[in-house]
Amino acid sequence: MSEATWIKTVSVKDRLAVDVLLDELDLGEAETIVLASELSADWVLMDEKKGRRKLTQLGVRKIGTVGILLKAKQARLLSIIRPDLERLHLQGFSLSRSVIDAVLQQANESCG
Repeated sequence: MSEATWIKTVSVKDRLAVDVLLDELDLGEAETIVLASELSADWVLMDEKKGRRKLTQLGVRKIGTVGILLKAKQARLLSIIRPDLERLHLQGFSLSRSVIDAVLQQANESCG
């Protein structure tokens, strides 16, 4: 268990809703989507394409890891994000070169 006091573990109540989503999604994504609904979450952190598609269908706002990095740069919490994007890419995170270049452009970091 984490030492961070701001982290809470919350279990999904509607197991039937999770089971229904298991036809399309993995357990983690299904539980995340149902829990977001149960908690009336403002945002959901999701990187998996199928899960992101389902969130869009349900009208739930989503952000991914790359979006978090970009927002952190825009909020001046990070000075550069290129090393983080490159590290994600090298570690097998599904991130194309064109996406990396587009995000770097949005972050005002030169591509190349």
